This record gives sequence, C-alpha cells and structure tokens, in this order.
Amino acid sequence: IFWKLTHTNRVLHFKSNHAVSTKRAVIISLFDRIDTHFAGDDLTGRKQEKAFLFRVLSASGYPVKFIRKTLRRVARSRKLSKKQLDKPKATVVIPYVAGLREKISQKLAELGIKTVNKSDSW
Repeated sequence: IFWKLTHTNRVLHFKSNHAVSTKRAVIISLFDRIDTHFAGDDLTGRKQEKAFLFRVLSASGYPVKFIRKTLRRVARSRKLSKKQLDKPKATVVIPYVAGLREKISQKLAELGIKTVNKSDSW
C-alpha cells in the first residue's frame, strides 16, 4: 500500500476520548485497505502490511486483543451478511395468528421461502 511521504504512522490513540465504535472503525478502515489494494496472490505483501498495521496500532495504544477481536467480529458479520444476500425462492404473505405464524414461517424458511405478515389494516 502506498503511504505518502508525510505519513507519520499515527492514528487515533486508543485512550482518546472517542467512542469505541470510532476506534473499531479506525482498525476496520486500515485493514480494509489491504483487501482492496493487494492482488489475491500477493500473500507476502498482505502479511507485511498486516504486521505493519499491528505495529502502528499498538504504538497508538490499541491492545492486540482488541484488534484481533474487532477483525474477527467484522469477518463474522461479513460472512453472515453474504448469507443474507441469498434471495429467497419466493415470498408468502400470511395473516398474523399468534403461535401459528411462527411455526409456518419457520417451516417455510427451511425451504428458502420468505414470509411477510399481513395486518388487519390491509
């Protein structure tokens, strides 16, 4: 990854008065650059860049455990979102009947069919 000559290897310090979500976003944005800037077969470059980012973040007070946990959480959520992108085979509109709708929805979901509730106002 190209870094400008004026780059000082400084990022938002972990002990700064910012939300934890902002600190996670710093980690995510830096590591996302690795995925977007390296070709799939350049494993050596990826490893070097990851090691560099770990050093930069550690120097800014980020615990290694926090960095790893953030990266795991992102990987897990992206894996789940890819599964959610699978479009259902069909969509069924059913009236809401307590207890019954849940059972029907569960069985249809196993078959890849999405259910939508119909309220009395329709």
